[in-house]
Amino acid sequence: MKIRDHTGEWLQFLYLDLAMNKEQKRARELIDKVVQIIVKQNDQVSPRIIYSRVISDLLQSAIFYPKDYPDFSSAAKEEMQILFEYKASRPVDVPLVYLVVEDLPVNFGLVTIYNVTEEDRNQKWWKNVLASGGENYSVRTYARAMSKGDLQISLENAKATVNDMLTFLRAIGFPLTLKPQNQFGLINEYSALLIPYRLGVPKENFKLEYPVQLSTATSALHTYEIRRDIFSRISQTTLARINKLINEDYPKPSTDLKRKFFLGLHWLGEATKPDIVNARFVKLFLSLEGLIGGEINDSRETKIILAKRSAIVTQQDIKEQKKLYNSILRYYKIRSEIVHGVHVRIAEKDFLGFGECVRKVTWSMLEIIDNFKDISELHKWLSAQSSWSLLQQN
Repeated sequence: MKIRDHTGEWLQFLYLDLAMNKEQKRARELIDKVVQIIVKQNDQVSPRIIYSRVISDLLQSAIFYPKDYPDFSSAAKEEMQILFEYKASRPVDVPLVYLVVEDLPVNFGLVTIYNVTEEDRNQKWWKNVLASGGENYSVRTYARAMSKGDLQISLENAKATVNDMLTFLRAIGFPLTLKPQNQFGLINEYSALLIPYRLGVPKENFKLEYPVQLSTATSALHTYEIRRDIFSRISQTTLARINKLINEDYPKPSTDLKRKFFLGLHWLGEATKPDIVNARFVKLFLSLEGLIGGEINDSRETKIILAKRSAIVTQQDIKEQKKLYNSILRYYKIRSEIVHGVHVRIAEKDFLGFGECVRKVTWSMLEIIDNFKDISELHKWLSAQSSWSLLQQN
């Protein structure tokens, strides 16, 4: 196929889903294969920029200005080399809502959180923030992440990084409660705080209040200060360990146990986000299983193994171990009823109690995470403890 034979419709068939003849289909397959190869070799370039550089900047130019490309093969190789070797890194600022820092910026994991300044509010960026649904009261900070890749890739990476760090912040200290709770996070991450309801006239046996037809329900507005409201819920030693682990091992952990720790931390944070209570309860179990689950040969023993691991990891005293062991078994029964379709109304004390159990396991795992490479090594150590065989005894 000679590329200069193709002159149709600005080569749109190479990147849009248009009707194509056989030769156009073959050309499209070749271009798609080129894109796949480049993306696989270099995760800092997006398909968008590859299509743009190869089709618009190279192929179309070669077609319409052939004298500028006396050696098309060399020009194509040079372009491929650029795309294979392209590297970029830039800071990306992501607006946050209902989160502030006092005085100095806060470094957490892979992001630094800054307060919005008057200088920021005088820039075009702030006009974009306001046009996107932000406001002076809600958007008072932004998270800065160093992000690799071209424009599209760097934006995707920055959003993912900031989102992950905010989820980890939630795992550390966002309230585990059944009550409506104002949320901090990315701008426009959650549905509008104000939900306008339209009510019909109630049929009731007693009139207790005036039957309004329009109502707006919202949780109490609250802005979280990172140090006071989040970091204060854990010790400075634990916070330092988390920061060190994230900086050294995220998002590419050096051991499988560290991978599982990040998985558990993620689901713990997700369990604090808006959702029905039963779903959030199951997310807490996803967190627990992420932290200490796996390597269980008999699935019927899952709840026993999880309960034993949790108890021994978090408690020293056998009485406290048995207490936590029995609590996990009870929570597991609730979890099983939920996933098997039984209508369960979770009591607030159970939701809060289980959430605190998961947080205890999380911080206990953080203390010993460098001692084991994977869950098999951890299980071998736990099962060798004297209390392992005592926990199932009444």
